[in-house]
Amino acid sequence: MRELIVDRFEGIYCICEDKERKLFALSVADLPEGVAVGDVLIVDDENGTVIIDKEATEKRREEIRKKENRLFK
Repeated sequence: MRELIVDRFEGIYCICEDKERKLFALSVADLPEGVAVGDVLIVDDENGTVIIDKEATEKRREEIRKKENRLFK
């Protein structure tokens, strides 16, 4: 299983980044409904499923908010 972060959408593709900063293009049609920029996705390469890791996404967004608050105070 791979963990990817949604970077952006380009037409029919969702551009994602892994922990090594490698980029991957996934078809939007293969993603769960409601995927947004910044979401953490869990990709199971064996069966081709993709799920949104809501807990990891929220944790990541909270870390970003804290960094922004420190930066702009």
